[in-house]
Amino acid sequence: MFAAVVSLSGPDAVIAAPKARAMTLETGRRSVQVDDFRPVPESTTVDLVVVDLTSDLAADLAGDAAGFREVWSNSRFAIYEPVINDP
Repeated sequence: MFAAVVSLSGPDAVIAAPKARAMTLETGRRSVQVDDFRPVPESTTVDLVVVDLTSDLAADLAGDAAGFREVWSNSRFAIYEPVINDP
C-alpha cells in the first residue's frame, strides 16, 4: 500500500490515512489522520485518502456522492482520490 501511495502521488502530496505517522515515515508524504472518528478534514486539501476496508469511512467513500474514486485496493486497504469536476 505504501508503494502504491508513492506511485500515485507526488512528493508534495498530502495523504489522509488511518496511520498518518506511519504513512509519512514510509512514503515521505505529509499526512493527516483519518478514521471512523476523524473524517477527511474539509479545511485541508488531500491528494489521496487511504482507508482500511473494514472501516465505516471506506463505505462512506465508496458511494458516488462522496466525491472520491477508488484508484487502488488490496485485501486490506483502498486508496481514493478526489474527483475534480470542472464547471
